[in-house]
Amino acid sequence: MTKQFQIGLVGYAYEQLTPDSGCAPILCPFESRVFGIGRQVGSIFPVGSMQGYITFVISPAPPTQSSEKPMAAK
Repeated sequence: MTKQFQIGLVGYAYEQLTPDSGCAPILCPFESRVFGIGRQVGSIFPVGSMQGYITFVISPAPPTQSSEKPMAAK
C-alpha cells in the first residue's frame, strides 16, 4: 500500500534442527516444527535513528474441546 504500511499474504516455516537441552529427561527433548500461511498487516515506524516493524495477524480460534487425552501426572 505504502512504504510504511503493507497488507499481504505470508508463509512461515520453522523446524528445530537440534533438541533443547538443560531440562528434565522426562520432558526433553523438545523439538518444534511449525508451518503457516495467511494474511498479515504490517507497519514500519521510526525508533530514533532506527526503524521498527509491527505486524497484526488474525488466526482461527483454538478448538473449545481437545480430542487429546490429558497427560497423566507422575
